[in-house]
Amino acid sequence: MVDKITAVIITFNPEVDLLIRQFNSLVNQVDQIIYVDNHSSIQFKEQLISDKIKFIFNNENLGLGKAQNQGINLAFKEGASHVILFDQDSIADQDLVKELINTEKQFVNNNIKVALIGPAIYNNYNNPPTIAKVVKTLGWNIIQEYLNKSVVEVAYCIASGSLISKEAFINVGDINEDLFIDALDLEWCLRAKSKGYKILQNPSAKIFHQLGNGSNDKILSHSTKREFYICRNNILLIKMKHIPLGYRIRKAVLTPLRPLKALMKFKLNYVFAGIKGILNGI
Repeated sequence: MVDKITAVIITFNPEVDLLIRQFNSLVNQVDQIIYVDNHSSIQFKEQLISDKIKFIFNNENLGLGKAQNQGINLAFKEGASHVILFDQDSIADQDLVKELINTEKQFVNNNIKVALIGPAIYNNYNNPPTIAKVVKTLGWNIIQEYLNKSVVEVAYCIASGSLISKEAFINVGDINEDLFIDALDLEWCLRAKSKGYKILQNPSAKIFHQLGNGSNDKILSHSTKREFYICRNNILLIKMKHIPLGYRIRKAVLTPLRPLKALMKFKLNYVFAGIKGILNGI
């Protein structure tokens, strides 16, 4: 069976120049590109010309999870064997797709169930870009380390740049749309692991991605809207049995401290967003 790879890219008021750079980095690596736009006020369709492209334009912001499911399900309906997910601010290295698909074949040929393979993530906010650590263990204590030269099993990895086969997606299920924007990739990966699948990262596959907004502050690196969803979704994750118990305990202890930390920095808008998110999650 010949592999057919479709890139699914979710957009919401993207930087058009960056989107064009992303398109140029991907167009020769995949068979199809599906853009799912969550009601942007920015026009960009005319800037992206290729017979490989399909667009889905939503009449409102339906959230990242819903948009990803729209693109993924269309890709598989049209014959894709795999999808590779992208945020609008990620640039693919020239051998990204080849490295990911070859890694999957290596493991699958050894009868190992693979749900998702992610690349090494380089933070574009740093000059030169710096590699992000991978999460090896996700419990009360989170163990992170830098990739070496080998493919490594991880607890989860971010969606952008990640390759998922049709078989794995059908067995694991759709992206959790209720989470809207935050922790979608984490929840899906942990759900896959609970079904006996492995989550892998390949250091030879690379993307260049904008992590947060350039700030090192774990709260202020995102908008207040994102802070609402982080706090709300932390509470929702606590209720899910396939999330490791240690991690659920960690979130139960640390999530209420986020508004307190914001208060200590006199960021009242973040305080209110965090409290509202916690109450909504409860």
